[in-house]
Amino acid sequence: MDESILHIIRLYRQGEVLSAEQQQVLDAWKNAAIDNREVLSLLNDELWLRDAVLEREHYKLNMESGWARLQQLMGDDNRSKSKKVTVVRLSSFWWAAAAVIVLSIGAWWWYKAPDGAVAGTKLQHDIAPGHEGAVLTLSDGRRLVLDSMGNGRIALEDETSLVLYNNELSYTVSANAQAGAVPVNILSTPRGRQFRLVLPDGSKVWLNAASELRYPAIFSGSERQVSLKGEAYFEVAANKSQPFKVDAEGCIVKVLGTGFNISAYKEDGIVKTTLVQGAVVVGREGALKQLQPGQQAIMAEAGSININPADIEEAIAWKDDRFLFRSISVPDFLKIIARWYDIEVVYERELQQQMIWVNYSRSQSLLRTLEILKNNGIKFQLKDKRLMIQP
Repeated sequence: MDESILHIIRLYRQGEVLSAEQQQVLDAWKNAAIDNREVLSLLNDELWLRDAVLEREHYKLNMESGWARLQQLMGDDNRSKSKKVTVVRLSSFWWAAAAVIVLSIGAWWWYKAPDGAVAGTKLQHDIAPGHEGAVLTLSDGRRLVLDSMGNGRIALEDETSLVLYNNELSYTVSANAQAGAVPVNILSTPRGRQFRLVLPDGSKVWLNAASELRYPAIFSGSERQVSLKGEAYFEVAANKSQPFKVDAEGCIVKVLGTGFNISAYKEDGIVKTTLVQGAVVVGREGALKQLQPGQQAIMAEAGSININPADIEEAIAWKDDRFLFRSISVPDFLKIIARWYDIEVVYERELQQQMIWVNYSRSQSLLRTLEILKNNGIKFQLKDKRLMIQP
């Protein structure tokens, strides 16, 4: 029997059991392009559907025109009677159209309650997202909680002024600074916090949640060296006479002037370095490998390095306040969520390596994440700040 992909998607979204032939067509369509998988994922994202439907007036859509247009875009093959698998590239206009189309199937499932989890979008309690904040440890041991301080100069380290302005810490070195013992500062972000930093040389650093950067208040000597735990994005000021060096859990990254991201959370067991622009060398001393823009190096604890093409947008999405993962395992996703929302994830059962697609703002509450888990068939219970993954 000849089936159009659109008809199969409607059956799939309504929870109908697909025939082997229908499932084969759906799988082929999904695997044809990332965009096709994004369409299917969004049609399963109830919060996104609500948002898109609420915006339908903005896009001047109605049920009939939306349905007709998506038929055209998804390659509804009623006219050709073929099983052509079509790659779809949709603008925001057509994402909204997709939401209206799903409404034609019926909106009742938005509000039905799954077993023991979320009823519609209501929870007994929700958890706010992370926000700007950090703790600065000065060379004399004093600890300054930056998210509780106002704008202005907050400290003086020898001849270096530390200035806080709009959740960004910057260092200004006096022309009278003398060579000698260099004070070392530590900027740390607790779980549920992130922060921006301008180093004494003008290099910019975005520090992700549950991370720590150790650096001198004045860069002296033949190189600029910092140490990282966790994740940070760097935009390094060019200075060929004083190369920039990052020590991330034993992985050395040397640069002259460039933009790159390092993820070095100890619990991950690997260090990922993603080069956006410029050039860096990565690895252990004596065994460094060079990266080109658009490449990612993954170094294991044993020191082995694999270099692969990078998804730059995905690697640095966190810096732009987004969760973006085109294919991530649920356990890895929950590690990231735990850091940002400052929650504990408890597994009451072992999760399979189920891969999911995620794209939403980090400024949204935990509810959005819970909806994604629910839509992917994962049962859970949220109690206080413990997210329990259930059998």
